[in-house]
Amino acid sequence: DETTMLPKVPIVLEAGNVTIAPGEGQTPVPTYNDKFCEEMAFPHLFPTGKFGYKAVRNVPISAVKYFNQRFLNYTQKFASDTDYIFFANHVMQEINLHNKINIAMKKVRGTNLTAGMFNQNFRETVASLIANDSAYSFMNSIKGTPAYWKRFLHEVLAMVKQIGIPTFFLTLSCADLRWRELPHIIAKLCGLNLTEEEIENMDYKEKCKYLNTNPVFVARHFQYRVELFFKEILLDGPLGKVEYHVTRVEFQVRGSPHVHVFLWVTKAPQLRNDTVTEYVDYVDSIVRADLPNFETEPDLFELVKTYQVHAHTKTCRKYKNSVCRFNFGHFFTNHTIIAKPIPVEVSEEEKAKIMSERCEILAKVKQYINAHLYPKTRNIIDPSKDDFEQPESISEVLASLEIPESKYYEALSTSVDNDYEIHLRRPTNSCFVNNYFAEGLKAWEANMDIQPVFNHYKAVTYMCKYLSKAEDECSNAMKQALEESRDMGSSKYEEMVNIAHAYASKRECSVQEAVYHVMPELWLRKTFPKIQFLNTNIPEDRYRMTKSKEELQDLPDDSTDIFKPNMLDRYLDRPNATFKNGKYSCIDRMCYAIFVMFYYLDRRDTNENDNDSMPVVLDEELMEEGRVNTFPSVVPLMSSKDKMKCRKVRSVLRFPPQNKHYQPEKYAHHLLMCYYPFRSEEDLKLGTYTEKLFQPGVLDIVNENKIIVEPYGDLV
Repeated sequence: DETTMLPKVPIVLEAGNVTIAPGEGQTPVPTYNDKFCEEMAFPHLFPTGKFGYKAVRNVPISAVKYFNQRFLNYTQKFASDTDYIFFANHVMQEINLHNKINIAMKKVRGTNLTAGMFNQNFRETVASLIANDSAYSFMNSIKGTPAYWKRFLHEVLAMVKQIGIPTFFLTLSCADLRWRELPHIIAKLCGLNLTEEEIENMDYKEKCKYLNTNPVFVARHFQYRVELFFKEILLDGPLGKVEYHVTRVEFQVRGSPHVHVFLWVTKAPQLRNDTVTEYVDYVDSIVRADLPNFETEPDLFELVKTYQVHAHTKTCRKYKNSVCRFNFGHFFTNHTIIAKPIPVEVSEEEKAKIMSERCEILAKVKQYINAHLYPKTRNIIDPSKDDFEQPESISEVLASLEIPESKYYEALSTSVDNDYEIHLRRPTNSCFVNNYFAEGLKAWEANMDIQPVFNHYKAVTYMCKYLSKAEDECSNAMKQALEESRDMGSSKYEEMVNIAHAYASKRECSVQEAVYHVMPELWLRKTFPKIQFLNTNIPEDRYRMTKSKEELQDLPDDSTDIFKPNMLDRYLDRPNATFKNGKYSCIDRMCYAIFVMFYYLDRRDTNENDNDSMPVVLDEELMEEGRVNTFPSVVPLMSSKDKMKCRKVRSVLRFPPQNKHYQPEKYAHHLLMCYYPFRSEEDLKLGTYTEKLFQPGVLDIVNENKIIVEPYGDLV
């Protein structure tokens, strides 16, 4: 029996033509313009056929607030419908792309522009002056786009230049199938009460069934867990006082999230030749890589056995030249070792001999570890089971391989390159145990990895690898769309539309990631401190946001007041040395970079609640607790009613790339604009910017302020 949409009774057709395909040859209507698409696509959710996101309401509501309310509806019917979640994500994606293109079309660059130039033909004038040279940049604030992650990488690299390299790299995985509170709460939302015994007896399929009934709650629960973990464990706990952090959320193949975190810990020792002992003591006090004793630490033993023991999978062999891309199993050692590079005074011949002997010894040990100490083929970790075998000690293993212990530890103590390496203390039963810290594992109750960061180059490499991942297929489709648009001579607007279409049609997304994209309080990235972009290009290359068409029409034709005010305007309007009897004289002497680093215009409307009912635990107030600075807390501007508020913790500044070798004049302007106090940009030029920079005393002021803003500028 086949199902059809035709009634079984005879159909009587009136005279005339019958239209079989009324939409043939017509342009498809975008989802965000289709008035009743939501109600018609989901009749089971809208039985009256009314009240979709396009409905006219007495109190207007934005699409983001509308879908947020739907996801949080007390009936859970919207949150449990995965098709509806993907629909909401698609609509929000189209709306966001459309809005960002419109905003990009208002960003122009140029000098000596007047209102009359725009009033004559607004659209064409803006199109001719559009500053969007990078065709993808309009997408850099849309969650999950390649431009979004590229911008994030640049922000974090700016952090390294201004606050130094991080102390630890931490990864937290999701164990939603093992967190017993999840099925309990989801069942409760559906009006059911599950006992601990019922949850314990659930098989894999039953647990998946409960989690799949409410992906909205599962996604919100994961973020809440992450933020609580920060507050209770990370910020001021066993690692020390965490001053700054960077977090990125990623999604595994099956759709569950995990996070990568860089942590900057206050007063953590830096690894140098003269601090090796101090650094080893610090790392050993936090990071572990051993299997705990099942009698003295039974709870921790169960957690490590369950979550931290590595098992090879096909992802280990992602790179064909490696048995395991995570480098398991690790070398055993009875104490933590910092491997050092071979001294420079050693001859090349002697270096080659040392490295050859090192490779031979470690290759034999590695082969033994993989063959005899892999816990998935030989039970060497769980004494409660009948098949348990006591593994050989380090001495016994080395004796069987006919390797003297002194030679083995000498090989481990030699770095393979020109920087340090670290080998954590590991007995022979722990070669496949992932790094952890005890308090964190007990609280998180899922797989984690924690790596000390001590190498500048490797830290930057880590960041490029983990913070800028984007889907290759999606990125390639966007590049192809851009190339085709330029080959056809398309306008900037058409380029952006084509790129947006390529992104929307090729984007792959799990249901939980879709939830993250739609709900405003779920973040894919989080940084502290605040990161701001400071456009220090020369005036001709600098873009600004124009006022609206209606605002420009109210201005005289010769008016140059055509742009919306920005931070540069507010800096130029800062109090001078005599304003309010010199009360704010320290602000008068402040350079532009330091002004933006500490001061901001608070635009928040205290009466407006944008929160989506998601408990916010990890916010700026928590991170700023107990911190103060010496600048005035509020600064009035001289000719504006605006007031600037001072941050308790400095922000990090991101600049456009400048090359002092190929563009020395533009680089000189960048230095002067950032680090030399001025009241007008004309003050920065004495014939040329380079001449001004090398005026007596100017370079000293620039360098003095630059070291305050970028004390680690040479690291990246």
